[in-house]
Amino acid sequence: MKTVLLPTDFSQNAWNALLYAVNLYKKEDCRFIVLNAYTQISRFSVDKNFNDPTKLKLKSEHDLEKLIEVITSSYAFPGHRFIPVSNENTLLEALQLQLQGNEIETIIIGAKGTTGAKEVLYGSNALKIVDTVQHAPILIVPSDIAFTGIKEIVLANDYNSAHTKKNFEFLINLSLKYNAPVRIIHIDKSLSLSIEHKKNKHQIANLLAFIPHSFHSLKIPDVALGIYCFTASRESDLIAFVNKKHSVLEKMLNKPLQENLGIYSEVPVLILPLS
Repeated sequence: MKTVLLPTDFSQNAWNALLYAVNLYKKEDCRFIVLNAYTQISRFSVDKNFNDPTKLKLKSEHDLEKLIEVITSSYAFPGHRFIPVSNENTLLEALQLQLQGNEIETIIIGAKGTTGAKEVLYGSNALKIVDTVQHAPILIVPSDIAFTGIKEIVLANDYNSAHTKKNFEFLINLSLKYNAPVRIIHIDKSLSLSIEHKKNKHQIANLLAFIPHSFHSLKIPDVALGIYCFTASRESDLIAFVNKKHSVLEKMLNKPLQENLGIYSEVPVLILPLS
């Protein structure tokens, strides 16, 4: 049985990510760990409820119970199990505990979507998760995106790094499950490839040999905009990046990261693991 980690703060963004996850795995037996991490805000807070560990824990557990009751009764599919986990910790610490204790196939989190300002689209929590969690796939779902299937996946890559089968394992399984071809897009100011670039491109072709895929390139200075334009023009359902050092994702996560990622408010983003 697969295990999916679903952090929640009980917001609309987190709720939509949960619905997306349930539908993404609707034909599979799956265990969903619904994680709520909480901390005392300040020992000087006016509202003493925010400083009382017992009250915080009870509220977290109660809200998790109600959430799972709703999702189980109205939205879940046969073979789905929901495990509530309430943890007094920062979100990143709580995530690491779950990753250490479980074989997690993917982490699915929510983002603001088109109704949110670009500069706050992903928020600090989502960006910290991407920056910190490097050994599990992370799927970021905008709040106004409903799951309607996956017909095509865009893989953005600059061919700067070598890859392994582990990098693409989740992507390949997703492609096979939904019969979705993968379109590899390379954006650069110059379309000329070095010997090393050609070697890495050939390696990707070998790793994706068992799924339908094709290679594409665009000559444009703005990498983020180029990837978005390519994805939007094809009406693709997902944009994937590999979370590697010196990769196209890292370049986009450099300042101003919110502005770069903000254009992806209409399509889920999949961050593939480092190794």
